[in-house]
Amino acid sequence: MLIRAQWLTIFYGNLEKLNQHYEMFQTVQIIDTSKKHIILAVLEDGKPTNGIPSKKLPLLFQNYLPSITQKIRDGEVKPL
Repeated sequence: MLIRAQWLTIFYGNLEKLNQHYEMFQTVQIIDTSKKHIILAVLEDGKPTNGIPSKKLPLLFQNYLPSITQKIRDGEVKPL
């Protein structure tokens, strides 16, 4: 059980760091591998270029990657 707890701490810690420093990477792909592989978001030079609509992002993504989620929302085309 301790190993699982350490793994979860590392996993969430990595999400926290990605949320803070994603703009330093030229390209970031965030892929959901829990069932079949789904590309949730692609960011290039800190800007979203591809992915699913923000309303369809998993809660884990929205909760642990709030800066990236907001960047995606800001980049979406608003309905007239």
